[in-house]
Amino acid sequence: MTIDVATGIVRILKQEGVGWVSTFPVCRVNNALGREAVPMLMMRDDRYAVAVADAFSRIMAGSQGGSQGRSKIGVCSFQGGVKAASLHYANAVMAKAIE
Repeated sequence: MTIDVATGIVRILKQEGVGWVSTFPVCRVNNALGREAVPMLMMRDDRYAVAVADAFSRIMAGSQGGSQGRSKIGVCSFQGGVKAASLHYANAVMAKAIE
């Protein structure tokens, strides 16, 4: 059985217990998230998607989700590609999140 990369990524996230993903509406992974029934929190801008995932991770301090076993680590997806302006905007926020 073969699956596409996006579906593989989403299945790994589900196995890790990720309960939701913050995302920008234009992302190749979004269709796979929908097919695998992972809730998406749509943002107007890629920077916001990264910031929401970062804030969630900081607030929850990476704790485990009790009886549900869900990871409390924020995950985001944003537009990529050869000329993706979103990647340029998201890089600054990702650098800030690493601090």
